[in-house]
Formats: sequence, C-alpha cells, structure tokens
Amino acid sequence: MVHTYLKAKEVINFGISMDQLYLIFSNRKTFPRRRFDPYIKAIAVKAYTLGLSLAQVRESIRKFF
Repeated sequence: MVHTYLKAKEVINFGISMDQLYLIFSNRKTFPRRRFDPYIKAIAVKAYTLGLSLAQVRESIRKFF
C-alpha cells in the first residue's frame, strides 16, 4: 500500500495536468464504456493524489456535481 501511495505522490511531483488526465480518461480504447464524464474522473484522481481519502473524494464529487 505504501508503494502505491508513493507512486501517486510522484505523479503530482512530475506535474501531470488536468488536461493530460482528461485525455487519458477520454481514450475509448483504454476505457470503452463511459459511466462518468472523463473530467470528473480527472478531478477525482487529482483529489486522491493530493491526500483525500476515497470517501472524501466521493463526497466532494457528489457535492459539486
């Protein structure tokens, strides 16, 4: 678990932007079915890598969308 957390922190340090995350999640080959908007997924990933728990991310997404 610690290894995954360190990898997530490295993503922030390398500076992956919201635009890059959006492009990753909007790729139909990687994610063929779209249950959520790619922009919402990008926000959730960014919030999780900033240190929010999964429950906090879920609640913040529900609050704003």
